[in-house]
Amino acid sequence: MGASATVHPGQKAGEQVPARVSGDHQQHSINHNSKTANAVDDTVDKKASSKSRASQLFLSTSIAKTLLEKYNSASPNTAADGNGVDPSTVDRYGFIKSKKNQHSYNLTSDTKRTPLLRRVAHPTDVVVRAPSALTPSRPLSVERETRRQAKWQAMAKAESTSPGSTVYSFQIDNTLISRTYKGIPDAWRSAAWYSSITYSARKEKNFVTDEQLLSRYDELLTTDSSADNQIDLDVPRTIAGHVLFSARYSGGQRLLFRVLHAFSLTREDVGYVQGMAPLAATLLCYYDERTAYIMMCRLFSVRHFDILYAPGFGGLFDAFEVFKTALEARPAGRKILNLGIDPMLFATKWYLTLFHYALQFPMQLRIWDVFFLGPPNGDSSVAATFNILHATALAIVDVFSATVLSLDFEHSLTLLSTIVDVKNPDLFMRVVKQEYNGLSNVL
Repeated sequence: MGASATVHPGQKAGEQVPARVSGDHQQHSINHNSKTANAVDDTVDKKASSKSRASQLFLSTSIAKTLLEKYNSASPNTAADGNGVDPSTVDRYGFIKSKKNQHSYNLTSDTKRTPLLRRVAHPTDVVVRAPSALTPSRPLSVERETRRQAKWQAMAKAESTSPGSTVYSFQIDNTLISRTYKGIPDAWRSAAWYSSITYSARKEKNFVTDEQLLSRYDELLTTDSSADNQIDLDVPRTIAGHVLFSARYSGGQRLLFRVLHAFSLTREDVGYVQGMAPLAATLLCYYDERTAYIMMCRLFSVRHFDILYAPGFGGLFDAFEVFKTALEARPAGRKILNLGIDPMLFATKWYLTLFHYALQFPMQLRIWDVFFLGPPNGDSSVAATFNILHATALAIVDVFSATVLSLDFEHSLTLLSTIVDVKNPDLFMRVVKQEYNGLSNVL
């Protein structure tokens, strides 16, 4: 039976055309043109694919522009500006008490066994039983807080004053370091963070001033960013229980989007990654929009977060190698590693968010106090700076040490993935400091 061929409009019977026949039909006299037919189809496919990509890019750009306009045109007012919020429903940090955006894990066993701290051969060989850091410390009284504020005020030196604000600096000495580890009073926290990281920034060879950082800020807020869609998804679920970020598209959510948007364009080498949202949100709890943007830039350039967030996360993996070395020096750490639990599985969110997803907010702030201060010896190298991260991570492992020794893979990973509600912050910070000193002496 002869093969059949389709006659196209305008085609004479028996005329050969570059076409393919599907199904069980065999190709007839067009075999010699098969390569030409394939090339034509490929060209058509490429054009269609190119057109599709162009359409997607146009759509993505249009959506990003719409998002940018939506946030820029939204109200800067927040629920905290008197928009019907009962002050009794908000804690001292701005979290709405009825909304828990973080879950704590409480340990109740083994409360009286072993000393709180015990040194052996090396400072890293510290044994801290889990409940020790979770045994409630005495509440901070108003009188004690007032005394601490007075001490910090005495250390502060006014550098410049502008309408509505004063910039302070602090001399970095043993007294400041000791008081920082004890916790910066909330009234002085923003000033101390800014002073410490600006001091470190000024020692950089290519120091960029605040004015230089802000010179393009307004322009960036009118420039599209490919990260806008992802930022928009992350904004409402970042510290959702905080009064500042409770209103969609306005207030704190507006500020958060704008800071992250501008930062993604400023640091195109790292772009935007989800873990950045909690960093910017925490800064916005203490600073206005522009200062938060400056602090975000400093965090990445001066405290080396750009290395942690570098494409491919090679810097983060290198940091985990140091962390694993320290884990191998303690029983709980060896147990975690022997179970096959790599730090990447539980510590990624610890390091990238500066422990936002590891510790309750008040305890997180205590870690931020120390991290913004920087290494106590003034060494602002990557290794010395990241030792603060390692020391905090090791302190969390110390908290769980008595429990993790008896758990399997699944339960150990669950435990390490839980936000810790530290009941004794002062003790926890003593452990962090001791772990840091041990890392500085050994690694």
